[in-house]
Amino acid sequence: MKVGISLYSYGGDFHSRRISVRQAILHAAEIGCEGIELIGDQHLPNWPYTSISELVDLRDLIQSLGMEVSCFSSYLVYMLRSDRNQTQEELIRVAKEHINIANILGAKICRPIYSADNKKDLFHVINACLPILKQCNIIWALEVHSPFPPSFYNEVIQEINSPFVRLLPDFSCWQSMGLPTEFSANNIETFKEILPYTAYCHGKAHVFDANGEEPNTPYKALLQALKEINFDGYVVAEYEGWMMGYADSRAIVKTHFDLINKYR
Repeated sequence: MKVGISLYSYGGDFHSRRISVRQAILHAAEIGCEGIELIGDQHLPNWPYTSISELVDLRDLIQSLGMEVSCFSSYLVYMLRSDRNQTQEELIRVAKEHINIANILGAKICRPIYSADNKKDLFHVINACLPILKQCNIIWALEVHSPFPPSFYNEVIQEINSPFVRLLPDFSCWQSMGLPTEFSANNIETFKEILPYTAYCHGKAHVFDANGEEPNTPYKALLQALKEINFDGYVVAEYEGWMMGYADSRAIVKTHFDLINKYR
């Protein structure tokens, strides 16, 4: 099991311009991070018109520090234009561009967030991208996240039936923060059921106690389940608590990184 950091965790300091993307990457390297997750809209320069040379410079910086790009994340949205919604064919074109970006960055996991209203649309977009996923040897990671329960994604992955489409569980699915019961909060068995299809994990966190534990999330049990199957992918620290008020992101990321390492 490898431990990485999503640069999303530094969001509070990014938005207030207290640190830069480069400074966050340097900090992640200092604390022993193995992989960096980048989000196109938030971390790539001049997005969505990032040049190849800018992508290569970012990749080379990360690799020079002994890390790799563990995942490239992006968003596929219908409501991008002011005059009309994007068509599915336009979404597919964008998705293919994002897979190529992941390839240039050296990422083997790509997470294009696509909130389809039905499985038919989701299948159409993913199946259209399978040839380029195979060509680049990149996995499309479907994030297991609200509002759909883990069982929804389990069904999707089995129907698509491709080694280039796997799951990315977000630990928030198993938090005890008042999630609806049908979302299987705190039911570790639903986590274990999707592990055969899991390629990557988001270690979500919102708050830490004095002992460095995330009191809402059963980290020990989740990571134990991963150890039992000899999981060798990434669990990345994804801190979201900065949305609730300022905290020094570097200190928080270190606490979060240490928590994952404690139980891996």
